[in-house]
Amino acid sequence: MDKPKNGSFLKRGIRALFRPRPVRLPILFWVSLFLVVGLLIWLAWVRSTPEILPGETRIIVTTPTPGPPPPPGPTPTPVGSGGTVAFSLRHNGNSDIYLLSQNTGKLLRITYDPAEDRDPAWSPDGRWLAFASHRAANWDLYLMDMTSGAVVRFTRDPRFEAGPAWSPDSQWLAYEVYEAGNLDIHVVSASDTEEFYQLTSDPAPDFSPAWSPDGRHIAFTSQRDGSKDIFLISLDGGDLVNLTQTPDQDEDHAAWSHDGAYLAYSSGVPGSEELRILPFDKAAIATGELRPMLFGIGGQPAWSPDDQALTFVFRQGVTSYLVAASTTGWALAQEGYSTEDWMESPAWTSEAIAEEFAVQLEARMAEEQIPHYSELLVDTSVNPGTFALVDLPDVNGGDGFEKLSDRVNDSFNALREAVTDAGGWDYLAILGDSWRPMNHTPRPGQGRISWHVCGR
Repeated sequence: MDKPKNGSFLKRGIRALFRPRPVRLPILFWVSLFLVVGLLIWLAWVRSTPEILPGETRIIVTTPTPGPPPPPGPTPTPVGSGGTVAFSLRHNGNSDIYLLSQNTGKLLRITYDPAEDRDPAWSPDGRWLAFASHRAANWDLYLMDMTSGAVVRFTRDPRFEAGPAWSPDSQWLAYEVYEAGNLDIHVVSASDTEEFYQLTSDPAPDFSPAWSPDGRHIAFTSQRDGSKDIFLISLDGGDLVNLTQTPDQDEDHAAWSHDGAYLAYSSGVPGSEELRILPFDKAAIATGELRPMLFGIGGQPAWSPDDQALTFVFRQGVTSYLVAASTTGWALAQEGYSTEDWMESPAWTSEAIAEEFAVQLEARMAEEQIPHYSELLVDTSVNPGTFALVDLPDVNGGDGFEKLSDRVNDSFNALREAVTDAGGWDYLAILGDSWRPMNHTPRPGQGRISWHVCGR
């Protein structure tokens, strides 16, 4: 029987490729070198890349539709497994604390002080929300009763105090203290502020504490090894271990799962962070064989009450997103709230907002959205771009001398009325002067440039 003829185009091509010729050895050499180098790069990548969590979410949100910046309070979407998420939001130059109900989707503002409020932290029993505030001209810790909204100032000393974290029994608070040029972690009793302890004293900054569910460990961020790393300190013997050990990148914002099995944290620079999850394996800690799992893109994680999801902050351009992503499903992520204001420090509790308290908060938000005044202008069509000086009624006896620009007189009258209502005294009825002519001669030592000129 004749052998089949070799008429296959593929076989002819393969034989032609390996037919002896002067350039065969150089081609094989470069191909082999390319394969070897590629294999080495792949092995290095596998060794340095963290494991991928099954619930990793790579695509978190869609690109926002261009349009005017949304004010705080568009209708949010419930995310996760119920309860309430607290977070801080900087709007109109001031940071306040907001609540996002996971049951109703309502967004409620809970602090209105002109000073900064930030770092919300739920007590495990759900009764208190601890936070840091500058409302007494100093950074201190405050507690808000989540049934009534009553606020209690918790610490009272000239040091900087922020970043509170509760013990699992709601009896202690760990927090960061800035004193003598350095940040350290302190612990204080929730019932007796005279009972406190300094937990760290390294010359490098220690901050962002997170108390473990077993009550016997506190994770925190430290720069004692040259970069931001997540450290773990034992409350039994004081043993300290660096959990991340990455000198070429920064880690921060440690957050424990409620069962104590995992520790989530941010990795990378703000604005381009990744979320990683570290299994809390004491044997692996002892041998230094911890391997973090890559979860997704974002920062400042907080676990859902059932540990089935993480909420975190994701920033895209000028927009901040509060996102919840499942830790068990593939790419199951949902946007809870987005804004062009700066959002940070989410904290999640299983407790719902008390109904009566929610009604009070909604009424307060509705009241705040009503404008306090309308700036009415005199017709300027005769001289476009110019504004008249308008009399201030009953100021300095109503002699008609005190005036303000038509651009600002209504705001002054509204402020005057609010001050009178709050204090019971028409304090702004007497002014030194509200305006000065262009040829005004200042007193010795005063400059000619003044907002008083022409009533501006």
